[in-house]
Amino acid sequence: RYTVPQPLGDIEITFARTLSFDAKVLFVHPEHNFVVLSFDPGKARPQLKEVDLMACPEPLAAGTKSRFVGLNGRGQLFARPVVLDSAMSCELPLGDPPLWRERNIEAIALDDVAALKSLGGVLLQEDGGGVLGLYLTVAWPKKEGKAAGLAKRAIASAAMRPFLRALLAAEATRTGDLDLGTPIPTLETEWQEEAFASARKQLKVPAESIAAMQALNPHCSHVLSVCRLKARGAGKEAGLREGDVVLAANDEPIHCHLALEEALLKTSTNPLKLELWRDMATVTVQVTPKLRGSDGINRLVMWFGMLVCETPQPMFETGFTPADINSAGVFISEIVCGGPGDTYEFAKGWWVLSVDEQPTPDIDALLAATTQATAAHAPPGPLERHQSVAVRLGSDDGREILKGIRPDPLFWPMFELRRKPDCTWERRPL
Repeated sequence: RYTVPQPLGDIEITFARTLSFDAKVLFVHPEHNFVVLSFDPGKARPQLKEVDLMACPEPLAAGTKSRFVGLNGRGQLFARPVVLDSAMSCELPLGDPPLWRERNIEAIALDDVAALKSLGGVLLQEDGGGVLGLYLTVAWPKKEGKAAGLAKRAIASAAMRPFLRALLAAEATRTGDLDLGTPIPTLETEWQEEAFASARKQLKVPAESIAAMQALNPHCSHVLSVCRLKARGAGKEAGLREGDVVLAANDEPIHCHLALEEALLKTSTNPLKLELWRDMATVTVQVTPKLRGSDGINRLVMWFGMLVCETPQPMFETGFTPADINSAGVFISEIVCGGPGDTYEFAKGWWVLSVDEQPTPDIDALLAATTQATAAHAPPGPLERHQSVAVRLGSDDGREILKGIRPDPLFWPMFELRRKPDCTWERRPL
């Protein structure tokens, strides 16, 4: 997804190797990376049955007996009783380059050979009633020379309920086909689990705080601590630090990711009072959450043989962006072989900071600066080439690079791809 925006493409849903439908992306969760697809069943509706993910009150926990229904390697349906194994936070590395990934959510492993070899499925209550969770493939991105990996994990239905409630509320009042503004309040902070044993012994977390968490959930065996802060994010602006342990939110003990997410939905954009354990002492921090809509890229520009877009969210998660970059920025997502960007040795993963000394904080500013620069450097005759344009770039390691690039509008014209309200894409020459 770091080169291809998720709404740009054709999606087909197939049910049990029998029914297929075209679908479109309705919503991508900005933190959990869940994708909600929309499709029209048409005349096939009687053959499909809806499942209510909001109805099952039973949480996923190690030792829970469940019924697994999934697809084997040949795409055939099968069902079998399973016992849920270990529960853990879904903590994935950033990857190199940084990628979209699941975070701030708990997952369950299954110690079942057939389920591990399956293409995925659902976990039902033992009597075959409500859906306990979805069994999915999770990708571990490449990191420091290590290859990408795949693992199967179960995500509880309960973990999806907060954002499903927000999505359904927005869907009830939506009039257009495209929904990019469903508000999801977020602290733009990544949390990791810290076992009670190390929290007591090494971090000296107060025993009464741990007891309050266990009183809410007897299965709880960990606290949440700050793992990573997003550059210019709500948590960083409020003064959160890596290593901070969250004890309570608005005076309610926080024992898991879901509890914190529920507290965020209740407060929305109002300040959230966090009680933290930092440097062997309790501190209180007021954090104003930021609202994030559906994730993903909805506008692309082919610029001098390079695909540029707003800065993808994973780049902010590294904790660093050039000082010139605001919430949008202009990011080089891909470089087409043989184009001007390739010829003059530009690199994907860089930011365009200015064109001919004109700042480019967003794509509109880039297009305006480019139009002005190409006009100023236009060739004197029809058979002569454009003069070079000066471009100031920022790299992900903090360097600033100044390069010249010669426009080639004949063979490498600029154009824009923009997602329209009906979820189709429009190509417009620039």
